[in-house]
Amino acid sequence: MRKILILLAAILSFTAAHAQGWFRQPTPNDTLRSTVVMPDNSVVFQIYAPKAESVAVAGDLPWDKPVRFYREENGVWKGRLASMTEGIYRYRFVVDGVSVYDPKAPSASETSALLTVAPKGDEFFVMKNVPHGAVAERYYWSETLGRMRRLHVWTPAGYEKSLDRLPVLYLVHGGGDTDMSWPGVGAAGLILDNLMAEGKMKPMVVVMPNGSIEMPDGNFIGEVPVFAKDMVTSIIPFIEENYRVYTDQAHRAMAGLSMGGMETLEVTLNHPELFSYVWVLSASFAPGDKAVYEYERERLKREADRYNRNFKELVFTQGGPSDIAYNNCKETLALFDAAGIRYEYMDVSGGHSWEAWRQNLHDLAQRIFNDYSETDVMKNVENATKAQQFLKNAKTYYLATVDADGQPRVRPFGTAEIIEGRLYIQTGKVKNVYKQLEAHPQAEICAFDGNEWIRIAGELVPDERVEVKAEMLDKNPSLKGMYKADDDNTIVLYFRNATATVSSFAGKNEVFTF
Repeated sequence: MRKILILLAAILSFTAAHAQGWFRQPTPNDTLRSTVVMPDNSVVFQIYAPKAESVAVAGDLPWDKPVRFYREENGVWKGRLASMTEGIYRYRFVVDGVSVYDPKAPSASETSALLTVAPKGDEFFVMKNVPHGAVAERYYWSETLGRMRRLHVWTPAGYEKSLDRLPVLYLVHGGGDTDMSWPGVGAAGLILDNLMAEGKMKPMVVVMPNGSIEMPDGNFIGEVPVFAKDMVTSIIPFIEENYRVYTDQAHRAMAGLSMGGMETLEVTLNHPELFSYVWVLSASFAPGDKAVYEYERERLKREADRYNRNFKELVFTQGGPSDIAYNNCKETLALFDAAGIRYEYMDVSGGHSWEAWRQNLHDLAQRIFNDYSETDVMKNVENATKAQQFLKNAKTYYLATVDADGQPRVRPFGTAEIIEGRLYIQTGKVKNVYKQLEAHPQAEICAFDGNEWIRIAGELVPDERVEVKAEMLDKNPSLKGMYKADDDNTIVLYFRNATATVSSFAGKNEVFTF
């Protein structure tokens, strides 16, 4: 119920922008199927043109099988083409002598003509004489929906010949659009190509998925949580299996506009351990619903520490006071303020339009992933592995935490695994040690291998992903009698901003971080 109410924000925003489309007299065009293939392979063509005098169809169709159209009383023109052989055919309607692209074709929303207004010729979104990356159309199997779905992926110039892994930005369009929107009217490829050529952004892979989902009952109210599940279970795994990208939180970002901004909130607030950078463009929680706001108020307050720990950047942007989401976003931000969640807010010109969102992409692409280098990443993994190998050799280490009354607590541990380049440990949520780490995530562990000892101090961050828990248990099969990856008890935690010190009685004192 909560997610359904949250989704009303998208509907209300869409309604405000397209009021004339919602409050109008229904027509036969609303449910019209423009092409129907019959059991005998004949094809019925239909178009709603109540004021037309003549209609025909043209294209890669058999010239010896003319189609005669007639107009029904409701204004729908129909024509039937005799039995066709199997294949794929181009076609178009001809209405009163004018060629008309089928307005009801599934791809109709992707064929709008684009007008570029660029008087200077060097605007940040125009084609320039610079190296250009590739925008690929890819298809993946959606476990959530049980069918193939499409997304677009931008890779920078030279990616094909490079062996480097790159971070990933997941960039989502708004309600009523598709994954073609950011590469098309959003000019994402050109904006990113130009920034790369100017040296203003880090190389990255940008994934533009389709956030619009046709629900079985024809109602799109439930699509946000469905898309969120698809992101986590199918889209991210597909990208990480098919592209040379990093697979850790530090190298993952998500941004979305309008309904895509709501989908971004849905994904990242439920899975903060997956993303370091979150940009919400012209979006909010459900406007005007006290029950939803009260729920979100309590959730944000409860999860504030978790969000502050995980998000390096949480940014909300709007197109100024003329943005139809403006007031709703301000109300949403009041909830973040009350919970003490850190975020940044900015306005740009353009209202609730692509003028604003192209500026947003231009801004965010220059800011995300700036705090890493390939050398730093590899060094972090190397150091984390060095610490883990010491703990493995020592067989037992001791974890120190602080309880509610400030009393230090120490207990033996044994799990220490490298997963996605980070040092993980495992415990149970019912144990006091986890409750202490929830309240005070700063911790320290110590181990002695017979010659040297190691002390590792840092922040232990919980990771709720089932697949990471499963990998931890697979590497420690003796734990499977007590824990399961999908139970409500198992928890894995990784070290962040850790400092390790290796010492010996001989005077050794090696310090490294990860």
